[in-house]
Formats: sequence, C-alpha cells, structure tokens
Amino acid sequence: MEYINWTALDLAQRAALLKEGKTFPGETEEEAKARLKNAMDLLDDNDLIALLGTTEATLARHRVQGTGPKPVKVMRQIFYLRSDVMKWLEQHRGDVSIGA
Repeated sequence: MEYINWTALDLAQRAALLKEGKTFPGETEEEAKARLKNAMDLLDDNDLIALLGTTEATLARHRVQGTGPKPVKVMRQIFYLRSDVMKWLEQHRGDVSIGA
C-alpha cells in the first residue's frame, strides 16, 4: 500500500483522495464519512430523513424521479450538497408533499 502523508496535503488534495475511496490512516469507515461530509459540506440520506421527517423509500423515489435535491456519489455512497438541499427546500417551501 502506498504511503500518503495526509498532514502535508491541503483540503482539495485530501478530498480528491477520499473521492478515490482512500481513507485517512486509522479511520473507521464511519469516521471517514463524517469527516468527508463536514469537509465538503455534504448531507446524506440519514440527514435528509431527520431534516424532512421522511423515509428512505421517499428519498429513493425522489432520486429516481429527479424530484429531489441532486445527489452526488462519493466513495460509492450517495450525498447531497448542502447548498442544493437548501435551494430545493426553498423551492418547495409550503409543499405539504415533501415528506409524503
């Protein structure tokens, strides 16, 4: 395995490595995911479920139909840019069907 001196890298370089699926040495998968979410200002399905009071099935339906926030794939997982989620919420403010 190739040694990477993570402390010598800037945020953009670290993000590029994380997108390639490389994790910070010693991190668990959940720790890497949490750090990635924070560094790149991302939300995941669990965040949206809590925020919207909806279900995983509803989020999946929104993804398939293209009616929800635009998803992005990082480390083979689905995330949403926080800014996209906020724009989507603003566009659907008052829409009672968001959590349906």
